[in-house]
Amino acid sequence: MQDSDFKVSQGKSASHAAAGKLALLGVLNVSLFLFHGCVNVDEEVAARPSELWRPPAEAQANAPKPDNPGIDAVNFVAGQDKYYTQGLAGYEKNPVASVGLPKLDLPALVDIALSNNPETRYTWLIARTRASEYGQSLSEYYPYVSVGASVAREKQKNVAVPGKTYSTAYGPSLNINWLLFNFGEREATANAARQALFASNFTYNQIYQDVVREVLIRYYDLWSAESNLEASKAFLLNTEATFDAADKKLKSGLGNKQDALRALANVKTAEAQIEGDIAAIEAARAKLATALGIEVSASLQIEQIEEFPEFDTLDADVNRLVAEALQNRPNLLSSYASVREQEFNLDAARADLFPELSAQVSMQYLELTGSNPSPYNDYVAALVLEWDIFQGFYKWYEIDKQRDRARAARQDARQVELEVLQQVWTAFFAYRSAIKQVDSTTSALDAQQQAYDAISIGYESGINNLLDLLTSQEDLDDARRNLISAKNSLGTSIADLARATGNLPRLTREQ
Repeated sequence: MQDSDFKVSQGKSASHAAAGKLALLGVLNVSLFLFHGCVNVDEEVAARPSELWRPPAEAQANAPKPDNPGIDAVNFVAGQDKYYTQGLAGYEKNPVASVGLPKLDLPALVDIALSNNPETRYTWLIARTRASEYGQSLSEYYPYVSVGASVAREKQKNVAVPGKTYSTAYGPSLNINWLLFNFGEREATANAARQALFASNFTYNQIYQDVVREVLIRYYDLWSAESNLEASKAFLLNTEATFDAADKKLKSGLGNKQDALRALANVKTAEAQIEGDIAAIEAARAKLATALGIEVSASLQIEQIEEFPEFDTLDADVNRLVAEALQNRPNLLSSYASVREQEFNLDAARADLFPELSAQVSMQYLELTGSNPSPYNDYVAALVLEWDIFQGFYKWYEIDKQRDRARAARQDARQVELEVLQQVWTAFFAYRSAIKQVDSTTSALDAQQQAYDAISIGYESGINNLLDLLTSQEDLDDARRNLISAKNSLGTSIADLARATGNLPRLTREQ
């Protein structure tokens, strides 16, 4: 054997050995990939809903370290967004002044809150994104059209013939791809996006009603704080009148110094109580400003409420209200839409197992220059069947994922149903109790006022002592505050019942 033959044979052996190693590595790689790709879902989660999931060490590696306090908060500056700087968001620089009222009534407060509260704006913008996503899902029904243009310079040289040739090709192109059929995946995807849009809009409606309810409650709280201040002022007048009576008796020799001092102590207590009520008013004003989505200031002047609103279906029983809530409560309807969304996503995942049929059209025109100039036209029309046979079990895991998401959505809807039923039940009986409390405390206030007037006259005439008068004026103050509290509870219960049934409307000055 010559050396050259030996080298060739040795090269062939080496190449065969290298090919064998590559084949073995390929088999091992595929085997490892398949082994790694097969995930046991049951082992990756808790064994059952009643047990805790035990996280592996790698999962706990994401927890903050002792020397890492956490992620810094993101400081979002709305002024950098043209959406806000150009006034497209509808914000008013001074929303209180824009109303044009010296004092804001309840409808004006609701208008300001709905226009400035960040929660309503956030959910509204999210609903807009869902609408865009629904529009994107419908794009699958239309052909995809793309145009292009190219310029190419070519150099050719034949080793058998001396010389070189150059040519230039340029021209436009058109490509059309139209999905014709994919076993309902396109329709299921569009339906899922539509249900997601429904869910997002229902969530916006719920936040809308929550903001209205929050404004009502904060408005009643401010009214209650201001009413308590008026009650404290009335109590101060009573204590001052008692002190004057005790002081007159002391100076006339019919009283004693101890009574005058006790009456004076009650005056100072009433004065301190007024200061506490003033602080409570400002705290309530700050909470109302937060509900409105504006900064609190002394310019936030609120008109006192004269009558509490009425609930339209107060004559209905609780079962009827529950049925009404199941039909109208926005967050419950949102959860129902989420269930349908996940069911459509499951349908789309199942349909993705089957092939797709599409039509493709391409057209190209090229102008050739050089030694053999000539135009060039290319037209292609085809029906294309595409079927992904294997993707590492990805599609099967997608089906399992969407199936579990649908199950989770049903459980979430069930939880929302239970919460809605509990809220309607609680709010209904709270409303009934509040009505009776208002009636009872109103009668109690009238009785305490008459008792105080009688004991005050009796004290001046000597029939009653100072202790009787002090006790009576404290009872009268308690009766005033109990009535204020009962009215506040009535207003809150009306707002809660309207929200629980999904019937909390937007208040306007025209209503």
